[in-house]
Amino acid sequence: TTEDGRPMLRRRHVIAHVQFISPNDIQRIGQVGAMVNMSPYWFQLPECAFVNSVVQDDMANTQYQCRSIMESGGWLCFGSDWPVSSMVPLQGIQVAVTRQPLQDDRRMDGADAGAVAAFNYEEAIPLDHAVRFYTQGSARANFRERDVGVLRAGMAADVIVLDADPFEVAAHEISQCSVVRTMCGGVTVWDSSKAEPQH
Repeated sequence: TTEDGRPMLRRRHVIAHVQFISPNDIQRIGQVGAMVNMSPYWFQLPECAFVNSVVQDDMANTQYQCRSIMESGGWLCFGSDWPVSSMVPLQGIQVAVTRQPLQDDRRMDGADAGAVAAFNYEEAIPLDHAVRFYTQGSARANFRERDVGVLRAGMAADVIVLDADPFEVAAHEISQCSVVRTMCGGVTVWDSSKAEPQH
């Protein structure tokens, strides 16, 4: 509690988006232990086209330095900007890994998304880290790292089951994996083989 008896609020320093950041500040994030909340769906050219048109090339090429922040020791958590971007984690995970548009992106006008140049590919991250930032990272941002975010004895079994292993499919197919079961607290609440939610 505070000196006047009020309950002490728990706080963690979280910086959202971080579309542009100086090299010095990347290091500072790791030093002070701040968290960076990013939406990976934006890490692709179609989403950054407008920004690229109004800033200089050297600045455009520094957007969303996810890998640099990670390597500096900064904590990352991933989420979405729903409703202005996709709320599907697997889509964000794929873009974080490939830095390319999704294959079914309607803005591609029939072009092969895999043929589109990756956006700042040097800032792409490994798949295991992308998954971790959506799970452990977001749990930490919400002060819930002791009960959710990992599969471990004693933790809440909030999990999904996919029809394919994202670590076995091609990177540009990660978002095509489908959820076949959702569990909350170890209880199945949705099953693709059944039409109605399970209670």
